Amino acid sequence: MTEPTATGLHAQHQHAPGSILAGRFRIEAMLGIGGMGVVYRATDLALDVPVALKLLRPELAQRADAFERFRQELLLARQVSSPRVVRIHDLAQHDGQWLISMDYIDGEGLDRRLDREGALPPEVATAIARQLAEGLAAAHASGVVHRDLKPANVLIDRAGNAYISDFGVARSLASNGLTQSGAVVGTPDYLSPEQARGDTIDARSDLYTLGLILYEMLTGAMPFQGGTLSEILAQRMLRSPPPVTQAKPQTPAWLARLTDRLLRVQPAHRLQSAVAIVRAIDTREVPRDFALTRRHAAIAAVLAAALAGGGYAAWRYTHPSTPASVATVAPLHRVLVMPLTTPRDAIGEGRALALAELLRAALQASPGVAVVDGERTGQALRQLDPAASGKPDAAALQRIVGADRVLQLELLPSAGKRWQAKATLRTNGAEETAFEATASDPATAFTQLATSAALAKALGARTASVPFALPPCAQPCTDAALDAFGAALLARQRSAPADALAQVRKATAAAPGFALAWLLQADMAQAVGETDLAYEAIEAGQRSADAARTPVLQRRLRAERALLDGDPPAAAAEWRAELAQTPDNTFAELGQARALGAGGDFGGAIAALQKLVARDPNDPRAWFELGKFSILAGDAQRAVDEYLVRALVLYKRSGNRYGEAEAANALGIGYARLGQTLDAEKQYREAVELRRAVGNRRGLATSLRNLGNILSQQGKFDAAADALKQAAELHATLGDRGGLAAVENERGILAEERGDYPAALAHFRAALQAWQQLGEKGGTAQALNDIGFAHYQLGAYDDAQAYLVQSANAYRELGDQTGLIRTQQNLGLLAIARGQWSEARRQLDASLAAAEKQQMLEEAAVSRRNLAELELQQGHIDAAIEQATRAEALFREREDARGIADAGLLRVQALLAVRADAEARKALAALAAAIAQASSEQQGIAALLQAELAVRAGDQAAATQAITRARTLARASGVRHLQLQAALQATRQEPRASPDLERDTAALGNVPLRLRYLLASMQSAAARADSVALLGAYRQAVPLLRRGDYVDAWRLHELVRKSCVDSAGRASPSCGETADSALGKLRARIPVPLRPGFDRSLPPRNDALPLADADG
Repeated sequence: MTEPTATGLHAQHQHAPGSILAGRFRIEAMLGIGGMGVVYRATDLALDVPVALKLLRPELAQRADAFERFRQELLLARQVSSPRVVRIHDLAQHDGQWLISMDYIDGEGLDRRLDREGALPPEVATAIARQLAEGLAAAHASGVVHRDLKPANVLIDRAGNAYISDFGVARSLASNGLTQSGAVVGTPDYLSPEQARGDTIDARSDLYTLGLILYEMLTGAMPFQGGTLSEILAQRMLRSPPPVTQAKPQTPAWLARLTDRLLRVQPAHRLQSAVAIVRAIDTREVPRDFALTRRHAAIAAVLAAALAGGGYAAWRYTHPSTPASVATVAPLHRVLVMPLTTPRDAIGEGRALALAELLRAALQASPGVAVVDGERTGQALRQLDPAASGKPDAAALQRIVGADRVLQLELLPSAGKRWQAKATLRTNGAEETAFEATASDPATAFTQLATSAALAKALGARTASVPFALPPCAQPCTDAALDAFGAALLARQRSAPADALAQVRKATAAAPGFALAWLLQADMAQAVGETDLAYEAIEAGQRSADAARTPVLQRRLRAERALLDGDPPAAAAEWRAELAQTPDNTFAELGQARALGAGGDFGGAIAALQKLVARDPNDPRAWFELGKFSILAGDAQRAVDEYLVRALVLYKRSGNRYGEAEAANALGIGYARLGQTLDAEKQYREAVELRRAVGNRRGLATSLRNLGNILSQQGKFDAAADALKQAAELHATLGDRGGLAAVENERGILAEERGDYPAALAHFRAALQAWQQLGEKGGTAQALNDIGFAHYQLGAYDDAQAYLVQSANAYRELGDQTGLIRTQQNLGLLAIARGQWSEARRQLDASLAAAEKQQMLEEAAVSRRNLAELELQQGHIDAAIEQATRAEALFREREDARGIADAGLLRVQALLAVRADAEARKALAALAAAIAQASSEQQGIAALLQAELAVRAGDQAAATQAITRARTLARASGVRHLQLQAALQATRQEPRASPDLERDTAALGNVPLRLRYLLASMQSAAARADSVALLGAYRQAVPLLRRGDYVDAWRLHELVRKSCVDSAGRASPSCGETADSALGKLRARIPVPLRPGFDRSLPPRNDALPLADADG
């Protein structure tokens, strides 16, 4: 049979041809079913014309938002008058169903044509695009933005004419709050960049989507293919696609230019109206996109007079554009220190880099002066010119980093074996101030320049001079320390932290008082996982900074020390103090956000980082941290779709493999949270290779742990164990107790996936002990949850409750939404086992709502699977099948073999509960592949179901064989209630044959299992005509049945129909009435197609002896 789905349930309400709706419309045929409704071809009897009817799906009729969207389509589409827009006639009702009548287009959707034909001839694509532009021009003239234009919403009639349909998510530009930022509306494949970002949109968003459709018509494919949807959207937000001619060289040049202009990232760079598109198509000319602003025009006028026509070229030369993936940033009040330029081989690249970095540090230490930090400067240089193919352009670099001042530095040999240091300060790209100093050696000349009073005054420092100082030792030690420090900076730039660490240790060895080098040494030590070495470097740096009395450096070292000590609030306080002195210090903003997040204040960290990326959208570090903390706060969808992909693109652009590895690992976590296991595995493997290449051992161990987790979810147990073994060896080498605790926890999860819960519990307990000793709150919360679930599986329900409640409280305190969802799921399962139906529903509904709000597919699937179990136990078979089917679909989407098996087995159980044996057998067979790679627990459940089917088919030999296999698998799983269920199945014909079952099912406290045992006992007693045993078991069942609906309640009541007595000992009809009522409830919740089979399976009423006869 076909399982009920949203579409299938709707099919039960289909209107047959010839049906008359609303007294006016005769149904001719169904055309299709969409997200909001079903569409029919009909005849309007009042006008005798063919029409299309769209009916709001019945399951959505009670949702105010769905009806409002349905009504919105009518109201907005009727505002648009164009032969290229499907005309809406009327809104009507039929038997409580809303419907819209509209023009009937005899043809097909553009999507079907593209699927069938692929790329269209340029002249056909152009004709369709022109007609769509005409329709959009009419809509936009009426103030309506479509927002969901796509090939499926474009109808092509038999003459080849195009029509725009489906204004269901359209919005009026004149309405309040309908096109504001924050809400992403539209089909993901056809979102404009501003829609993908959730920004405010206008008519130009529709023009971008028309460009996507035109591109697809010309090439047969969408741009930016080959990645996940989130990666495609990220590329779409950052740059225009490759030209159409790259895929289809024969495309006319003007048409390629038109497509390019429509697909610009910034709305202001596209053609500005649909009318302009029609004009471009008609004239075969696309206007140039260089528009002179008033400022440009003034400059051009001056240069035209001086250069006689060379003005435009001069403007382009002196103001080169930034790369497409790098945004221009509004300037902050801070200084960009350019790299120090020197003649080739004069002092060496490393020493030049070191001197510039020392000057940045000195400027940062000057009250009132904000500086672009060295790492950010290096990133911007590579973003501007990845190949380092030419001299850095100061103006372009200044625009990328957002600085209102730029300081250019030179160091040149001078006459008489002397050296000249020069500096030029440019403010807002116009005013220039020059400084210079001369000395007998390069370092002295640069020092004199850096400490000049004139430079300090020009920069706005509140001190007489900038506190610049060379490493505190005499030459040649100074030169050696500078060279080694510069070599370390170069190694960091090329993402080689291990090399950087080796070089900077040479610098601190040459100059032990070199505080800035100690700070770099601490950073690089942490980058490769050498925590003890990082501690030593920070302590030495603090001593050096204290001796040199450099407050800013002292503050930063204290902040780094606080983070290592596990005191994030102290670190955040240090960064706040820095920001109070220099508000435009974005490096301090980044440090404060990192500290807030490290302390569990994810909301505060996210708010700070959102402010930072608004100020400097080209800093990959900020995007990465924003993505990381968004995942921790439970917003994995946005982290993946926007933040982390931006970080990855910017890191790649700047050639930062270390940062690229960080972003890849975080993307893996995000994808895993969203249930996209194959994408997660791909990102983890990339992170493993990158981290291995750059020498980040701690990061490598983390990525191996993550890889092991995702492999275990996919049933690749041996590969998972190998990855975890490698991770443990790395953590042990590093002396990383926290990392070893994480590996223990992952090994517990692996054992759990294999169905070995006793081993899992041992690993989880070891992880909990380690994390509690380390004061790691997040790890502690996770281990508490995992231990609680393991206790649940092992049948220790009181222990499970205690651990799960502790875990929920810990996650709430941390603000970890994902952890709280998972704990609620486990508390829901525990409540089902205890027969606390209302509490189970409360926990599971809350977990599902939160998971769906955060678009967490994995968690939504698990919540639906658990709800399916609850619905099954309560006899709500229709809801059980629906929830199990939806959960299974989500698990299949993420290729989760265990989840597929789990949800599918629940669906089989629901079918068996209503005697749909043929359907159950078919569904169980379809799960064979998933069960083959499932855990011993799931294989045991499958064996029990096979045994039940064999019993019903009268094949006792097959039943016995299946039960034997089930008991073996149940023992291997360690799951207590499964072991007892298998034992009950083996002895259900005579439960008294196993007296231990009475004791064990009562002791466990699993209400559904206890009720099954009592039912079997009553059936046995009835067969023996033992009314005393029958009523004794019934009296035990009654208190459990009072808790709410139960799937087999009618059977329990039916068995005592003839034996029921009142308090006076007289025969009473109440048990029979209760049985009838329970059966009626159950039957009402069986899907209609399954009811006849269930009714045929019902036995005649119970003939058990009445109590009085038995006693006599």
